[in-house]
Amino acid sequence: MIVIIQYTITDYRKFFDQDTHCLPFPDWPNPQENEFAKFIGNIQYRKYGGLNNWIGESNICLAKRGIKIVKWLTFVKNRNYLIKLLFRRFFFDGEASGKFEIGFRVTTNYVNDISISQIVDELLNLELRVPVGGGKEQKITLGKAEDSLAKLYTISSSKFIDITQLNLVFASPPTIIISKNNSERFIKKSNELTTVINSLKLHISHSILSWKNKKFDQWILTDNNISKPKQIEISETKVNRKKIREIRIILCRLISERKSLNIILKGIDKGLINPVPFSQKSDQIQYYLIRTIRNTIAKENFLGDNKLIKKVRILEEQVKPGSISSLYQKLQLTINIRPQIWYKVEEYLRTSGQPRQIKNNIIMRKNEFNISGGKNININQAKKSIDQIQFQEVLIQPKSIKKIKNKIELLFDKLNTLKLLIDSNSFDELSQKKRFLEKEIIKDKPKKKILKSFLDDFLSTAKKIGSTAIPLIKLTQEILKML
Repeated sequence: MIVIIQYTITDYRKFFDQDTHCLPFPDWPNPQENEFAKFIGNIQYRKYGGLNNWIGESNICLAKRGIKIVKWLTFVKNRNYLIKLLFRRFFFDGEASGKFEIGFRVTTNYVNDISISQIVDELLNLELRVPVGGGKEQKITLGKAEDSLAKLYTISSSKFIDITQLNLVFASPPTIIISKNNSERFIKKSNELTTVINSLKLHISHSILSWKNKKFDQWILTDNNISKPKQIEISETKVNRKKIREIRIILCRLISERKSLNIILKGIDKGLINPVPFSQKSDQIQYYLIRTIRNTIAKENFLGDNKLIKKVRILEEQVKPGSISSLYQKLQLTINIRPQIWYKVEEYLRTSGQPRQIKNNIIMRKNEFNISGGKNININQAKKSIDQIQFQEVLIQPKSIKKIKNKIELLFDKLNTLKLLIDSNSFDELSQKKRFLEKEIIKDKPKKKILKSFLDDFLSTAKKIGSTAIPLIKLTQEILKML
């Protein structure tokens, strides 16, 4: 049996006009294996791979540096089960939604009627150490790690920290996802909702877990396939287990994406996300909304079970019905929302297949709003469809790459010649930044934004050294002009 404790991270910072000092690396959602997230861990290929298209997640961040267990006692036989730590990992979608996952393997020795709440309670009570900046760590139990993990993500993804940034990153309460086979039997909870995917002989149940005056969503996926000696049946069982793993990965991602999307919509409604109309940030939030809603609906359709999808939809608290018309006004007046995105947001906010009712003072008429007491406002003023606007990282032109690489090599040679003239601490700091530059410049398609960030840091450190570093400063400024 596998138990996953998942914390969803939601990051508002990409939708703000002012510089929030976010680092351009790792290159989420598709980081390279030679990258790392500071304070959290290295990027590594997922052992059994990810999923194609929307999910991805082939490369994830191993969060061994960011999540440390203070005292591990559960390897020792305890009652009728053994627990082993499987993984600590982090993934981010490159826009606004991320997730920390802490996974455990639980061996029950096929003892029946074990209380699953007993096992989960032990896991949630584990004490963690989480870096919070300044060389300090915070001790917190696994079940109450929201604030610590939000701060960990913020310091990991920022050049430096201020109070404003900490107020723009949120962690949701944990969700527990359990995957087991039919041989492992537990005491059933009376409030469980269960659905069946017959093609895979998979039972999926949901219940609310109460823990220390908090309530968590708990999902249990039960594989009812029983392997038999025949080779063909064993092979079929492996295929089924692979598909069940895919459903678990999709369910985990769907939960995190929905949590973040709902928090973003609430942020728009409350005016916390308030970009200038017609600006790049306004386009960016619209692109995020339509991309995420499209992908969410597509993956719900992939799961296919109406009862299951309905449960996923209603569990995460969406924008309250009384706030719907307020949200629609904000989408129009603040963001200048395009009609194609309006319809997708409206589709997302449906319940039981029926659109939520909009208050009478706001009426959708083709491309216009009518706000009571005011004139019609065109909602299609933007010149381009959102799908025509790209927010991908700018790549360096192939013709320029060779020249830039040569200049950077000159910069490294110059640094080595100045080694004896620069104090050891400053040289070590420059050498570390040099390694970051090397990792990016050796790529087939180095990214302008990432190189610029590394060069800016290198230049900043060189300027602190003084006149001795003038050759380094000049060379770095020349390279920056070439980008």
